Amino acid sequence: MAGRKTTKKSGNGENSKPKRKKSTSSKSVASKSTTLIITEKPQAAGLAINVCGGETVSILDLVETLSGILSDVPAPEFTSPRAGDIYLSQGDPSRAEQILGFRAQVSLAEGLTETIEWMQT
Repeated sequence: MAGRKTTKKSGNGENSKPKRKKSTSSKSVASKSTTLIITEKPQAAGLAINVCGGETVSILDLVETLSGILSDVPAPEFTSPRAGDIYLSQGDPSRAEQILGFRAQVSLAEGLTETIEWMQT
């Protein structure tokens, strides 16, 4: 981690956001996927649907997971929480399963590894 800047995050690292499952960040793929979903599942139109694993993953969990995948992960530097910061956020995947038939198939580490490998090619 020598020579790398730290990443500043507010809070103490135990705050979390929902773990999302992605295989690509391409807007065109997302747009085509959205069109396909609405065509095949019209009941999904206009709904907010969490595509996630439903597990809580803290900033510290994410840093630890990335450290197991990458060789040079900067250490986070935590500052005082800001007004309005959300301490805990967890996605509920039940609507994705009920409406889309989607259930996360890979772990956070597997998804990050696949994404990093894809980005490096």
